[in-house]
Amino acid sequence: MPRPDLEQAAGPNPSPEKERSWPFGLLIAPVAILSNGLISGALSYLLRRQGVGIGRSSEIISLLILPQSIYFLWSPITDFWIRRRSWLIVGAVGTALTLAAAFHGVRLDTPSAVALMFLSACFGQLIVASCGGLMGALHSEATRRKASAFYQGGSLAFGGIGIFVLTMLTEKFSMGPLGWITAAFIAIPSFAALAAPEPPPERLEELSKIAVKDLQKKNQILSGPLPIVVLVIVSLIVLLRLLGVPYFGWIAGVIAVLPFLGAGAVKLLPKEQASALKQTFACIGYEFKTTFFRWRAVPYTLVMLFPMCSGAAIGLLPGIAQDYGVTGQQMAWMNGIAGALLTAAGSLAATLIPTRVRTPVAYLSVGLINEAMIAILWLGPLRPSTYFVGATLFLFTIGACYSLFTAVVLEFLGKSGKSGCGRYSIINSLGNVPVAYMTAVDGHGGKLWGARGLAGTDAVVGAIGAAILLTYFLTRKRTEAPIEALTST
Repeated sequence: MPRPDLEQAAGPNPSPEKERSWPFGLLIAPVAILSNGLISGALSYLLRRQGVGIGRSSEIISLLILPQSIYFLWSPITDFWIRRRSWLIVGAVGTALTLAAAFHGVRLDTPSAVALMFLSACFGQLIVASCGGLMGALHSEATRRKASAFYQGGSLAFGGIGIFVLTMLTEKFSMGPLGWITAAFIAIPSFAALAAPEPPPERLEELSKIAVKDLQKKNQILSGPLPIVVLVIVSLIVLLRLLGVPYFGWIAGVIAVLPFLGAGAVKLLPKEQASALKQTFACIGYEFKTTFFRWRAVPYTLVMLFPMCSGAAIGLLPGIAQDYGVTGQQMAWMNGIAGALLTAAGSLAATLIPTRVRTPVAYLSVGLINEAMIAILWLGPLRPSTYFVGATLFLFTIGACYSLFTAVVLEFLGKSGKSGCGRYSIINSLGNVPVAYMTAVDGHGGKLWGARGLAGTDAVVGAIGAAILLTYFLTRKRTEAPIEALTST
């Protein structure tokens, strides 16, 4: 595609000075408060106070965590109709209102309350997708790195603070007022989206039309996105079955039917709107294939799937604290708000790495350092000082890993174009895979060899994965992210 056409469609790139990275620390706050502060934090305490059993609480929380893995099914909606930052605000307000409605019920374990909280979690993932699309619209690599750091730092900090604040508020307020207070905490930070940079939507639409037209001329759109949609649906249903997700039948049915209902709804729209939607879907289908079915995409996909920097040990460290002679209060502080602030500080510290260092190289190098830090718990004596030093360094470096992981996702993504939110969601969802299997692997290591075995398993498996991929990237020259080909021909 001729470069002048692209420049006319997308407009000139803004200077790095005009691209603001700090708003992303606030934009992710709503979903951090919901996911980390409430669902993975205070909710289990609230359910226990209402007399809900541990088994039922685990089922509810597992269900509410599910949208974090499957949100790529509905996140592409944030790529059209209105601006991405507008979708972010819509997602935050929808999250807040549905959550407040759930808290006004008789109990939080009733089907209606669980359904409302699940809907709230689905709304929350629109925030994640919108953030990804907005970060993908940044042009400067330095600004992308900083945005990744603020994004992860804000997520970790607000999540940790959210657990602390919500747990305290449960002692002072009844469920109704607590729901509205939590809703306010979720909705208000989202208005920082008004300060986030974003190209005008008209230019994005024009860029999409030019890109799709150019690809059709080259016969590069062979069969549309339908085979990909079918493959994703089947793979997701099989995965959910293997994981034993509660309410599997209902969830599988919705996943199978929803895309086809959406396709049918397109036929009911006016011709111009239907054409725009079909164009967007064609672009998403092509970019999906371009992202995942190119040889240059293989190493990036492996970076998402390999075991290093998973952070799976974070949830397991409290379980081995007593083996090192750490008291419950000390453990709660280290793995609570102090740990959250440590990881947030590590995320921000990742901005100190020069941009001349390739993002995957920086990520994998910090990953090796992170595995060396958890090895302190493996090789050190079973003393409180060993736990404090090892856990502190591990949490700080894993924060840097999280920041650089997002930066790698953005490099994999390339330009946001018209389908940045959808592609970001797909790539980012892959990062949940190593968290799941490394939790099982670390736990198995702990079962076989005790507290040291848990840390040692994480250190060895993660270090091997990081070393393999680091060797690859160090022997390859810097190249464009795979999807960049869409806008560079």
